[in-house]
Amino acid sequence: MAVALALCCPPQGFRLACAVYGYFRWADDIVDTPARDGLAVQRFVRRQDEIIRGAIAPEHPAERALRWALARPSEGPRLQPAVERMAQALTYDAQRGAGPIPAAELQAQVERIGDAFVGAIWVCSGGEDQPSEPALLLARAATATHMLRDRIEDQALGYCNLPQERFGAVTPAPGPALDAWLTQRAVEVDGWFAEGLAGAEAIQPARTRKLVRLLGQRYRKALVGLESPRAHPS
Repeated sequence: MAVALALCCPPQGFRLACAVYGYFRWADDIVDTPARDGLAVQRFVRRQDEIIRGAIAPEHPAERALRWALARPSEGPRLQPAVERMAQALTYDAQRGAGPIPAAELQAQVERIGDAFVGAIWVCSGGEDQPSEPALLLARAATATHMLRDRIEDQALGYCNLPQERFGAVTPAPGPALDAWLTQRAVEVDGWFAEGLAGAEAIQPARTRKLVRLLGQRYRKALVGLESPRAHPS
């Protein structure tokens, strides 16, 4: 994705994208640390919320890079909602349990992450106004694909991105019931890709359209390329 960003973003936009991505890569690694201290992680995300709002001074280089990005006069205010949306996703992960989650919360997490990601690359590539519905749909499909692909790895970290209504409160063992849901989910997500790619032609400017289409095509290929709907470590 870094190559696509470099090709499709103007120089300043690419620097902004690197700053925001680097910050969330760092923050996500802390939230996702195996055998993490839950209270310490929750304190961490509360501090990050204050940094994002500009209420306290940054200390870590990643925090300083993010504040630099958000302080840009033209791009910063447009990046702020995407950054806040991704921070909400980290906060949710910091507080959730290890078992399946309600389907509405699963969808909400897909939307938080997907909308934040496409919102950031939209601004950094010079996209007009707000991300279009096809762009949002493609980013949500990419996020859902990521969850399918990394399901086993995520479970090892203490996350289960499966619907509680289908599986109850305990992570299910491999078997026909799980396989049936994964197959159903893969078909659903592929439908999102198809709809999003069909509407992406209207995205302006051309570099934003190209970047969003690359995002959709890359993750749709990953979805199709899975050996089966059962996600495996990448």
